[in-house]
Amino acid sequence: MDFKIINTTKNRECLIFCNSKFHFTRNLATENISWRCVKKNYSAYVKTNYSKSTKSTLIDIKDSHEHEPNTIEDLNLLEVRGKCKRKECKDLNLQPNNIIRTDLSSCSTSKFDDINSIRKSIYRELRKVLPPNPKSFNEAIAQISDLPVLTNKN
Repeated sequence: MDFKIINTTKNRECLIFCNSKFHFTRNLATENISWRCVKKNYSAYVKTNYSKSTKSTLIDIKDSHEHEPNTIEDLNLLEVRGKCKRKECKDLNLQPNNIIRTDLSSCSTSKFDDINSIRKSIYRELRKVLPPNPKSFNEAIAQISDLPVLTNKN
């Protein structure tokens, strides 16, 4: 039984199993992790012994899924969007289009709507990190004067 753990767009861990998404529920007393289906009306859950240092294995499955499984394209899009957002937050010097191009080359999903939504989400993340653009020349001077000045001797 193969599963994959990815980070969502909100940087939370998500387990993908049988084309269904499970979110982290809690750490159990037996050092295992419980995952629950992201659809609120369904009580399907999976238990794993997930740890970042060792290979994870499934321990218990209670699968009462009656909803349609996610498509592979949707799951790939979720993974690519999360990767792009994290890369942009880590390295602000990279152009968003370069990040999108490199991540989409490894993915089979490349619809135009998907690319636009990924680009918009990257720019939204950039706006959270970077200061706002000045509206006037005086605001630009004020922003520059507020920056700490460092010399080679500190």
